[in-house]
Amino acid sequence: RGLRLNGTKIEGTPFQVARDEISTFVLRCTLPDNLFEDRTFKITVAGPDSPIWLTPEDLLPIGNIKAAGI
Repeated sequence: RGLRLNGTKIEGTPFQVARDEISTFVLRCTLPDNLFEDRTFKITVAGPDSPIWLTPEDLLPIGNIKAAGI
């Protein structure tokens, strides 16, 4: 989900998740003489992210009553 294998690297940005998710995957290496070796990996994507507040904590200012607001 958002990650891909590019040569010998895992690249990309994982998608947002509602809770921690652990994915298990296997990579196979082919050796000479038709021998192979498997290795199992796990990757954890943590979530959800905590909100980031951009405004300081305080009372909101009084606005123009006739002004449109969102």
